[in-house]
Amino acid sequence: MTSIPSTNPLKVPKPWITIPTELIGSLPRTTALLEGQLAYKAGHISQTQFDRLQDKAVRQT
Repeated sequence: MTSIPSTNPLKVPKPWITIPTELIGSLPRTTALLEGQLAYKAGHISQTQFDRLQDKAVRQT
């Protein structure tokens, strides 16, 4: 992949083609994971509970 010359302070090259990704990378976001993310942001589940949902999603891929 060819990079565009960067002017950012970290000198991280920017790719010509960008693909939208989430914080968890290219992991498909299941309904359970999306619902868990909303529940975590709303304060209904703990960080530990959300981490478990993410771990389960990784194992299922």
